[in-house]
Amino acid sequence: MGLLDIFKGRVEASSNQLSYNEQSVVRRLQEVSMFGLSTEELTPEQHKLKMESVLTIAEQYNSQNNYATARLFYALGNAYGAYTAWYIRGDDRKPYMSKAVINYEEAFRRKDSLPISTNDHTLDSISQIDIAGTLGRYLVQNTPIRDLSRAEDVLLFVRNNSVVYRPSLCSLIDLYYFKGMYEKSADIAHELVEIQKISPDWKDSPAPYPANAEAKAYRALRNAAKKENDIPSAKKWSKKLLETGCPTNNDIKVRDKL
Repeated sequence: MGLLDIFKGRVEASSNQLSYNEQSVVRRLQEVSMFGLSTEELTPEQHKLKMESVLTIAEQYNSQNNYATARLFYALGNAYGAYTAWYIRGDDRKPYMSKAVINYEEAFRRKDSLPISTNDHTLDSISQIDIAGTLGRYLVQNTPIRDLSRAEDVLLFVRNNSVVYRPSLCSLIDLYYFKGMYEKSADIAHELVEIQKISPDWKDSPAPYPANAEAKAYRALRNAAKKENDIPSAKKWSKKLLETGCPTNNDIKVRDKL
């Protein structure tokens, strides 16, 4: 019997209203989902059992309350994602990842009670952009439940409502790369390189991924043009690749031979 079956059995067996409120359930989910948040010293097996217990409590609470907020569903999604990453392997990951997605989707559906964005970086502060970014990144980066069409919708929500750099938008770069839309991937990557320059939290120490991803996309475009013997295009993309500041030694060698 898998954990999901155990959850179902425990929820169905519970006939009494739990004596928890949403705030306490969310806090329990946060504590088991983040290293260092709890002061308890637990072995991995003890932590696994505690996560299962807290997830069961949260599922029971949800089954008995019709007014759960986006905050609770977001915390549940994060908890399922963490549980999967730490304790589930191989083909068994898909149903747990799907549970994370279901809860992120439900949080996004209930997002209107939250601010679109916030400068508050405390644990209890979440925004519509936080939920959309997490959902989009999860749908791009996890192959068993990858859904690029749905991910594009929510990541474009992040992009269209952001004036500063958002790490989740790196998954939009990857999304277009996975689709074979290399020029679009490069455009998004370059956009993120530039927006980091005006983002207070990133301008002094920019994340390297956007520039490296821009180079990767141009490399794919150069190689495709080279394969088609379209040397003018290959030279164009090779030039753009070098302009990213992230060429490899081989990229320079290829440029010199074009």
